[in-house]
Amino acid sequence: MSKGNIKLTVMLKTKLLASFILLLLGGSLMGQDRTISGTVLDEFGAALPGVSVSVKGTTNGMISTEEGRYTVSVSSNTDVLVFRFLGYRTIEETVNNRTTINISMVPDVVDAGEVVVVAYGTQDTKSITGSVSQLTEEKIKERPVTSPISALGGSAPGIQVTTSTGQPGDNPAIRLRGIGSINGSNNPLFVVDGVPFSGNINRISPDDIESISTLKDAASTSLYGARAANGVVIITTKQGKKGAPPKFSFSTKQGITARGIQEYDRQAPLDYYQTYWEARRNDLIVQGRTPEQAATESTNGLIPFLFYNATNVADNAIIGTDGSINPNASIRYSEDDLDWFSPIERLGYRQEYNFSAQGATEKVNYYASIGYLDEKGVFKNSDFERYTLRTNIDVKVLDWLKIGMNNSGDVRLQNTVTSGGSGFANAFYNARRMGPIFPVYAIDSNGEYIIDPLTGSRAFDRGDARFGIPRRPNNTSGRHAPEEMLLNSNYNESLFFRTVGFADFTPIENLSIKISGSVDIGTFNGQFYGNPYVGDYIPEGRATKSANFDITTNFNQLINYSFDIGAANSFDILVGHENYGEKINDFSAAKTGYIVLDNPVLDNYTTIASVSSQIDKYRTEGFFSRINYAHNEKYYASVSFRRDGTSRFARDVRWGNFWSVGGSWRVSEEDFLNSFGWLNELKVRASYGQTGNDNVGGYYPSQTLYSAGRNNANNAGFFSYNVGNGDLLWEKNTSVDFAVDFEVLDRVRGTVEYFNRYSDNLLFSVPIARESGYTSQNRNIGKMVNKGLEFDVNVDIVRSNTNGFEWNFGLNGTMFSNEITKLPEDSRENGIISGSKKLLEGRSIYDFWLRDWWGVDPATGEPLYVYDPASEETPANLFTTIDGVQLTNKQNNALFAYNGSSIPDLYGAFTNNFSFKGFDLSVLFAYSIGGKIYDTNYQSLMSTDDGAAVHIDIANRWKQPGDITDVPKVSVNNDVNIVATSDRWLTDASFLNLRNINLGYTFDKASLQSLGISNLRMYVSAENLFFVSARKGMNPLETFNGTQDVGLYPPSRIMTLGVNLNF
Repeated sequence: MSKGNIKLTVMLKTKLLASFILLLLGGSLMGQDRTISGTVLDEFGAALPGVSVSVKGTTNGMISTEEGRYTVSVSSNTDVLVFRFLGYRTIEETVNNRTTINISMVPDVVDAGEVVVVAYGTQDTKSITGSVSQLTEEKIKERPVTSPISALGGSAPGIQVTTSTGQPGDNPAIRLRGIGSINGSNNPLFVVDGVPFSGNINRISPDDIESISTLKDAASTSLYGARAANGVVIITTKQGKKGAPPKFSFSTKQGITARGIQEYDRQAPLDYYQTYWEARRNDLIVQGRTPEQAATESTNGLIPFLFYNATNVADNAIIGTDGSINPNASIRYSEDDLDWFSPIERLGYRQEYNFSAQGATEKVNYYASIGYLDEKGVFKNSDFERYTLRTNIDVKVLDWLKIGMNNSGDVRLQNTVTSGGSGFANAFYNARRMGPIFPVYAIDSNGEYIIDPLTGSRAFDRGDARFGIPRRPNNTSGRHAPEEMLLNSNYNESLFFRTVGFADFTPIENLSIKISGSVDIGTFNGQFYGNPYVGDYIPEGRATKSANFDITTNFNQLINYSFDIGAANSFDILVGHENYGEKINDFSAAKTGYIVLDNPVLDNYTTIASVSSQIDKYRTEGFFSRINYAHNEKYYASVSFRRDGTSRFARDVRWGNFWSVGGSWRVSEEDFLNSFGWLNELKVRASYGQTGNDNVGGYYPSQTLYSAGRNNANNAGFFSYNVGNGDLLWEKNTSVDFAVDFEVLDRVRGTVEYFNRYSDNLLFSVPIARESGYTSQNRNIGKMVNKGLEFDVNVDIVRSNTNGFEWNFGLNGTMFSNEITKLPEDSRENGIISGSKKLLEGRSIYDFWLRDWWGVDPATGEPLYVYDPASEETPANLFTTIDGVQLTNKQNNALFAYNGSSIPDLYGAFTNNFSFKGFDLSVLFAYSIGGKIYDTNYQSLMSTDDGAAVHIDIANRWKQPGDITDVPKVSVNNDVNIVATSDRWLTDASFLNLRNINLGYTFDKASLQSLGISNLRMYVSAENLFFVSARKGMNPLETFNGTQDVGLYPPSRIMTLGVNLNF
């Protein structure tokens, strides 16, 4: 072998040996453990100490340090790190080829150990014996809502929130577990930062809220005594996070608003002409014309009756004598000319900005924020502006002394429009009811717009024959509701300031003495301008000025002592005193006879129309105590008592006692269930107690009241309008609650709860002897019961996996019934009729009592009601008998009967929450199944008595003998019997509402650190995106009692783009 070959061979062997050694070394290195390190952060980007970090399937792990750091060893890329911390979701992360893994923990709002706000403190959910639900800031801050109440809808079972109006700045109404009073208030008590709150709840910016707790049973509410019968809603505003670095936050929402519920379907002009032609023909036949004569007269008399010919053909050529529409006829006005909503409706705009700073040191905890909201409503002249300011600060002065002060204020500016009722100035009612042939604007015979000489713009057609155009046939002649909405103004300014101060002493370990005081100051200035051109105030105009100044004070002293007896028994004792007071000053004045146009100042008017002022005062005082006991974190008991006095009742009876007892058993902690590994939590709880309602007839329900201002020329005069009752008491609610809380498979959590709420001492006005000078007196007589079942289930369908995908589903629902068990003696047999309801023992407060609609007579088309023989001495108006049922076609002889209730069979909400890497999607649906609503709007649209619009369902009317339909033959003269109030207008109130949908993206924190940003999130959110109900245009959420106000500002749909930035 040559030397060259030997050298080559040696080199090859050397390379092979080196490669083999490296391969062995690499294999050895691959088999060795390696270190993974990182930092655990909370949802605010602050270090989170105490987090358990472990390698799944092993005992290898550690607890994160004070700086949130951890270090663990892994042996494979497929190893999974598990991060666990009480109150947060468990996170699993596959290692892959990483050596650094940073984690942001996500709060688990349904964790069994979550701390929630309760009466005068906080409590771990595992120890709670009452019914409490909590909504956290994550579920509130990104929703484009003005009022915190809006965010509560669908958040938990037992909560009903109505969305009756979309007027910017308006508050929805809320009910907890049914109806507690018949004639008193059904509103829950609101408590903000530990202090009762009597003002407008939309004074609080949702962006400042840390949590909202809803207390529903006596065990959770009894410490609030005489004002807690209808439940309690506790709002807690944000504080700095101890141990967290200073954080600055900026958020903005920009969005548009539109109608959330579309308008009822109404007939088009040519169909409308045909309907009224037929109504006129039917009436003429009843009057004795032959069908041929009636048809001819109806064709020739159609426009003389309706006055307006909106077509391109002659007056007598629109509808033929056979009732058919002329195929050559077309409408000569544009759609906008005939759309009475077009002058007032618009695409609204909503913008919101919030900035806050928060942080904490060893001694100081602070939060400060400013906010601005501007919402332009869907309808012109309706808007709402709000400026908010808040500072919350706590200072640990000494080891045993902490003091703090929460200051908040807001300025609200609001323009409102007339909403509600069927008045001529209500544009919502009149635009809906205006016939489709009557133009919005004054248009001459050549089709040209007439210019108003006063404004220089298109003149509105007031239907009063001005400019030589026709007069409308109905009672809207001379009125124009959209024009009045645009010319009138109703502007309000409100200013509110609250300061809450406290000192918390800890003289010895586990003993806390807290002294708090608060002052609320609210002012309101309202200014109404009624134009002198059209409407109620021609020709002099009108200006009204209203003012209000409120002062509310609250002082309480709390002593809380916690101690253990042995290792197994823990006690927490609370003793307190509270004093609350309100003083309300109201003033209002109105004048007419303007001097200078468009100046609503009172000095600009010459004649006083009215002046009034009033001062009201209200005070309560209470002494209370609560004892909580826990044994081995397994058995819990709670006892509370409050003695309240209120100024609303006479001195001898103004004090009352309210109390509760509750207990719970964490069955899952028992040894006999240790083998059930799939059972994570099982808790049984029960409570029983009594609360009160002193809001039962104004501030002075027990006193004889007098009204001044009844002067005779220069002689002063007054009169008494209410007789007092020194024995009058608060209404009482006694409630029983049984519940089971559970968690299984570490995925499914839920609650099933039964409640029975018994109301006693209900206020009724009962007749008294006329010799007293009065006709009636308020007395505590009535009784009522609400009972039902609630459920709430939350399922982690997909946990975080290697792809980072999560899916959580939640469902809650409530079923309840209501029954009146006692009425005043003289009403027990016949009941008390109130509108569409009749209160009767054994029936619900919301059971409908209406004429019993039978249907339509196939032979004649007449409307038929079940006949009431007691309505007349002889059966003169007994029209016919069908299938053994006596029937009448006269509303005055119809039998009244119960037919259904507005209380749904089941209502609640369901949610889906998805997350994938930085993306998340949440969807909230509210639903209601069963129950009925009286659709007054539909009833009015099925009428043909005054040339008003009609619903498209009128096309299903009876036309000839043998027709089977539920719509009678149309008539102008008999319309009163056709559309009479009856159970014909009861409609299924079931609905499905996409209450909120939110799609967001959170940017990776590592990529933001170089910019000094700790968190950046962008999202789109939509509120009230769609609504499905039994009839287009109908709003089943308008009221709790199933009735409608025919002219309400419709609810809004809001679509928003938002940005949250922390740095």
